[in-house]
Amino acid sequence: MKKPKVLVADDEPLNIEPVTLLKDYDIIKASCDIDVHIKVEKTLPDLILLNTRISNKNSCAACRELKTNQKTRFIPIIL
Repeated sequence: MKKPKVLVADDEPLNIEPVTLLKDYDIIKASCDIDVHIKVEKTLPDLILLNTRISNKNSCAACRELKTNQKTRFIPIIL
């Protein structure tokens, strides 16, 4: 059975590390807002865990951009 893909976005690697221990999920790491958009479009994860501040961008702005994109708007995002 295919594991659900979860993209975890945080610019602090120590915050991402505990999530990578989850064996039932395919964890995709992103460390900046540009990385988030590239990896989301490339992998189309089942869920996005987004830090409230990633790099210099407000996560609400990043969330808005993802939700206005036809390809990514259906992906649930947890801030």
